[in-house]
Amino acid sequence: MPLVLSFMRNEPLHSTVISLDKDNRTALRYHVVTTRSRDKRTTTITTTATELGVVAEIEWTPSFTSGIVIMAGQRTPIDQFIPHGSLFGTTYVYIIGDERRNLSGNDHVSFDRIRSFRFRNGEEYRWKHSGGSCLLLFDSKDDAVVARSLPARVGPGEERDLTLEIRDRGLRLTDRIFLTFVIVEHLERMSRLSTAHNRGKRVSDIVGAMSMYSAVANNVSMTSSLYATTMGL
Repeated sequence: MPLVLSFMRNEPLHSTVISLDKDNRTALRYHVVTTRSRDKRTTTITTTATELGVVAEIEWTPSFTSGIVIMAGQRTPIDQFIPHGSLFGTTYVYIIGDERRNLSGNDHVSFDRIRSFRFRNGEEYRWKHSGGSCLLLFDSKDDAVVARSLPARVGPGEERDLTLEIRDRGLRLTDRIFLTFVIVEHLERMSRLSTAHNRGKRVSDIVGAMSMYSAVANNVSMTSSLYATTMGL
């Protein structure tokens, strides 16, 4: 049975995250809090499921698209902690829904970004964007799906929180999967917003999109920092 983690806010960097326990009761799993001091933002992830307490901290650069992951006393740049795939270093994949298949007919195919993380024993897992704001985590050994995300939905009959589902084979890696998902989901959102801006969308459209990814701690407006460069449009 997969572990289903639900974000109480549609903000991967600032939310309480819950799951259902074995008796189908709500259980707190993680707290994700992002604070700001001048130009420095720090995201702290804590867990209530184990005695570890703090899972990791992320010290972001002013661009909010890179930074340092602090975990178990080690400081690692994000691009080393979960490095990018590339056209030459990693083969892009065909993703249809929740599975990987050979391209054929009129299948809807998504070619997109890849980020991976590896353990000392050689195990490697890769986050891949599957279209529709969903992310899939694959085990590089056999290409099996280990986890997937489902975007938040609002509307009659389709309300859903931002959700991360971790399948049985990934449960022993829950903290690492959760941490890397938080980072990759945030970076994907930043990438989509940047793409919208670069395509010449009106400021009002960008600000509207940003409303789904609102201010973090102490009522700090992320919109003002992310879109200061758009005000001259």
